[in-house]
Amino acid sequence: MPVGRIQYLYLYPMSFSEFLIACNENILHDYILDKSNYKTLSKELHNKLIDYTKTYYTIGGMPEVVQSYVLNKSIKTCQKIQRSIIQTYKDDFAKYATKIQFKYLQKIFATLPAHIGGKISYSKIDDTIKSRDLKNAFDLLETAGVIYKVKKTSGAGLPLEVGSSEKTYKAIFLDIGLMNYINGLSKEIALSKDITDVYKGALAEQFVGQEFLTLSDKFTKASLYYWSRDAKSSSAELDFLINIDTSVVPIEVKSGKKGTLKSLKLFQDKHKPKQSYRIYQGQYIEEENLTSIPFYGMKAFIKLNYE
Repeated sequence: MPVGRIQYLYLYPMSFSEFLIACNENILHDYILDKSNYKTLSKELHNKLIDYTKTYYTIGGMPEVVQSYVLNKSIKTCQKIQRSIIQTYKDDFAKYATKIQFKYLQKIFATLPAHIGGKISYSKIDDTIKSRDLKNAFDLLETAGVIYKVKKTSGAGLPLEVGSSEKTYKAIFLDIGLMNYINGLSKEIALSKDITDVYKGALAEQFVGQEFLTLSDKFTKASLYYWSRDAKSSSAELDFLINIDTSVVPIEVKSGKKGTLKSLKLFQDKHKPKQSYRIYQGQYIEEENLTSIPFYGMKAFIKLNYE
């Protein structure tokens, strides 16, 4: 490898903003990038954007799938392409792995989408396989950019990597549309009143994590973090911690009706962050210690600093 002569770019599935542009909603895309518009954004327009978010949950950001949706508006046709992409990945594993590794790669790829949102426990994935073998397969898929670790970190300060754990982590899958297809959640998404609650909140967490990846520096491999506190009387967990303006910023992905924000309040009391965000299905709300933004507002409000 000729050192210093190659520039790496890290590419991800199309973001929600790019999905809107692909759907010929350029005016709508530009409108929601302006933060000043959120205070007067109508309920009707909000509902339209949530409908697009629901569609993105199902379609995802794989370019061929998005193109098919734009041309045909057929979910079934999109699902055929998603099935083909998934099978192509599975077949491709055989080119780069031994027969034994191939089996473990298949297992992680097929089952990990069901474990998004929770701490990765290899015994829960398959208790008949040694955790070491499954971890090796997980690491190979992470190196290939098929899955992404969300490391537990202390949140005590920057950089977030310093307080992180290599042993405790969650995961984000390659694409929300592929995750949805593997888990068979299309009908559940279509019928849901609050998409934050679909699959116990795992799809919402996947969406937010995937958006953070697309908002990150394309010249540096992105890192994702979360915070948790394990205590007998008061355990807590925050979905993400990010770096904005040299500060640690907590992110909670919650339902507007059911979310108590208990974990967020515990983190605020301990670390006194300058900013805090809730990402949910509801409309924009600005409070003293919390900014609540809808899923479609992430790009407008959250400007990441690259570690």
